[in-house]
Parts: sequence; structure tokens; C-alpha cells
Amino acid sequence: MPNLPDVVLWPIPAFVLLAVVEMVSYRLHPDEDAEGYEAKDAATSVGIDRMPRWFEFVFNTPSHHRVHHASQGGYLDRNFGGILIVWDRVFGSFVAETEQPRYGLTKNIDTYNLLKVATHEYVSIAKDLRAARGWRERAGRVFRGPGWGPAAVPALSPAAVPAPSPAPPGPVAETAPAAKSASV
Repeated sequence: MPNLPDVVLWPIPAFVLLAVVEMVSYRLHPDEDAEGYEAKDAATSVGIDRMPRWFEFVFNTPSHHRVHHASQGGYLDRNFGGILIVWDRVFGSFVAETEQPRYGLTKNIDTYNLLKVATHEYVSIAKDLRAARGWRERAGRVFRGPGWGPAAVPALSPAAVPAPSPAPPGPVAETAPAAKSASV
């Protein structure tokens, strides 16, 4: 095997492990048509709805984890803390569970191909970057939140275009037509 750095080698077993977890968890999920899967995922299957208040303030709990995996608008990109939820509180990404979460993607990708499932968002980002009209828009696509787009430029309607101002009063000098030169 070539002498590759660890930064290249470590993602390979991680990707294989992720693929295996996805294959197993697919078998555990209930019917996709059910509104917000009634069964809980593996991390929240202990059957605990809420923990003591002091515990929920500091540690990531099943309730916080459900919010992290929910696909509702207010729950997107929230509760990243792996163990300590206090970091989400510090950086403003914390949201408490206030309604029953719905799990899944915001847009269905209509495939069971594991490679496409794992990489579809990167492909979408690459397409957005390619279609961007400038470096400022490219930076916005990378560093701003999901779904960000540049502000739409309002189209000018004929009524919104100002009429040309009338000519000022006074004598107007007319130019005489240029004389045609005779060719010999």
C-alpha cells in the first residue's frame, strides 16, 4: 500500500462504518409514509422524554438529539453538541424541543445508492458554486446557511422606468446634412 498520510486513510474506515450503520438503520426505520417516524432512533430509544433540568442545561439529551435530526425549519442546523449542549447555548445554535420532530431530508433524493446518499449534498454545493456569478456569491454559498441565495434583483417594469426629461426651452441649432463627396 502506498505511504499515504493519515488524513487520507482515516476517512475510509469511517465511510465504511457509516455505510454499514446506514444499511442497518434503514432496516430499523418504520414506514416512510408515517408522519415523523413514531419509533425513536437508536440514540433516543431509551424511552426517556425529558431529563432533569440541570442535566439538560449542560449535557446533550435524547430530546436535544431528536431536535438535531429533525427536518422542520426551526430545527434545521441546531443542537450540534456531541456531549455538552452548553456549547450550542454559547454559540446560539441551541433549540429546545417544543413540538414532535419530523425526521428525514428536507428534499427527497429518490435513491438508495449509498454513495449518492453520502455525497449528494456536496454535489449540490458544487453545482451552486459553478452557477455562481461571482466570488462574492461563491463565498456566500459556502459560508452562509443552507438555502442561502443572493438577493434577487427586482425587474424594472415599464411604469417604473423614468420618462426622459423634456428638452430645455430655447433656440436649438440644427446641423446641416453633410455634403456628399463626389468620387472621380
